[in-house]
Amino acid sequence: DKPEHKALIESMAKHLPPVGSSSTEDQAKSKAKAKGNGKPETSPSATTEERGAKFDRINKAHAQAITREVYLASQSDASAAGERFTKFDANKDGLLTREEFVTQGGNHPNAK
Repeated sequence: DKPEHKALIESMAKHLPPVGSSSTEDQAKSKAKAKGNGKPETSPSATTEERGAKFDRINKAHAQAITREVYLASQSDASAAGERFTKFDANKDGLLTREEFVTQGGNHPNAK
């Protein structure tokens, strides 16, 4: 509580979340309120990049696609993972390509 620290703390406080808040969540809510739609701001490209990185972690063999077995082995809930695999496998060939994985089966030209 030294006077010389007070000015520094006050100048930094405007860049920090309120004490006791979860900063990431509060920042997303603040951005959403600023935009006026009430929904947190998300970047589609960030999601695409994250899903692409996850595909690369699962695809240790660096194959063109991953099998159901490889996908299930990387998931903690095999039942839910099996349902996701079926949903993501847009062309129903039993393999997940990077595109199918990243788009979660949507926007695939061979979707059935």
